[in-house]
Amino acid sequence: SRVPWSGYRVDLIAIIGNAAFNRARVCDDVANLGGLPIVLNHTRGEEGEAYLREWALWAVRNLTQSSELARSKIAELQPQAVEESEELLSRSLGVELNRETGRPRVVRREQ
Repeated sequence: SRVPWSGYRVDLIAIIGNAAFNRARVCDDVANLGGLPIVLNHTRGEEGEAYLREWALWAVRNLTQSSELARSKIAELQPQAVEESEELLSRSLGVELNRETGRPRVVRREQ
């Protein structure tokens, strides 16, 4: 896949984070347009993307500080899937979603 320029995601998340600072209308617009999951997804960071995680955390802070709508939409989010960890797998453990609570839990895997 072709990228427009190196670090473009950092630049875009930084714009969202800065635009949302003390601007409830911007925060509400991002929430209404479905931008919250996109910003939240970048809080994990990514190899080779310096400061992506930090800018995403800054954006989440600003989006939620001024907007009750953003806070409520984030509170409504539920995990959809879990990603297996090599470290847990090496110890015969895994992660699964608890169907009743929607929360992830560590479980013992049979070898």
